[in-house]
Amino acid sequence: MEFAFPLPKRFTLALIASAFGPNVDQPFRIRIGQDEQSFRLSASPKEVSLTFNSTGTERTAVITIPKPVTPKEMGMGSGDRHLGIALHQLRITNL
Repeated sequence: MEFAFPLPKRFTLALIASAFGPNVDQPFRIRIGQDEQSFRLSASPKEVSLTFNSTGTERTAVITIPKPVTPKEMGMGSGDRHLGIALHQLRITNL
């Protein structure tokens, strides 16, 4: 994810998200600068709050999906985009 403005030096990233397919209960990772956190999601949306430290210049958050899969591979139609997470809401709170 690319942000329009640099992220704060210390902040909480709160996600409401759910996992897709074989990603349920698997370890997702999110990296902002040199700081990396892991979290797990269920098939139903839930909130995850993570605290990050940065240089105050980062504008990118990278989420690593443990087992990306297409709807076609799951027998759910002809979609060929690799999926793994549904982000319902994202909130950043400066600490």
